[in-house]
Amino acid sequence: MSTLDHLAYQLVCKDTADKPPNPTWIYFPISEDQRTYDAKRNGKMQGATSETFKAIDAIRPYKGGNDFLWSLYRLNNIEKHRLLLTVGAQAAGIHLGQLLSMHASSAFTPEALSEMESMDLFLQPADNGFPISEGFELYMGGPDEEVNPKLQFRFTVVLNEVGIAVGKPLLETIKELSDEVERVVNILSPRLR
Repeated sequence: MSTLDHLAYQLVCKDTADKPPNPTWIYFPISEDQRTYDAKRNGKMQGATSETFKAIDAIRPYKGGNDFLWSLYRLNNIEKHRLLLTVGAQAAGIHLGQLLSMHASSAFTPEALSEMESMDLFLQPADNGFPISEGFELYMGGPDEEVNPKLQFRFTVVLNEVGIAVGKPLLETIKELSDEVERVVNILSPRLR
């Protein structure tokens, strides 16, 4: 979010020949909806020209316009006021190679079984159990299946902010938001020349 606020500041400085009317109150205008955006955008970037606002308007920085920016805005505000974002975990997979080697032991050579086990391939469950809670079954083997204490599972840390990002993988979300900020910077930075 601070990248976009710095960009907003630089745009206002460019538009005002380095004399922004309110330099301590410049923020990239992102809002809850278009009506709020239209009403408040000028106050967040006092001194910006109509051409700058036209370029920002095209990005549609509000919910229902550019949901990536809106999510970033909401998550940023939550983080500033609550300190921590709510996260949870969900099952992300079970090691397929280990399962295959467990169930195919009599039909393959030891070398083939070893090769199967070394495959870095995980099978994602249909039910990821989000949010994982006590008693969630990651894997249920056959009735006579021996317990394999080395069987590998993967988990994903996910955001759990109701109405913003529920069950969204944290790293994937950070990447998407980062890519969107970079896209916005690339769109607006030519206005700084």
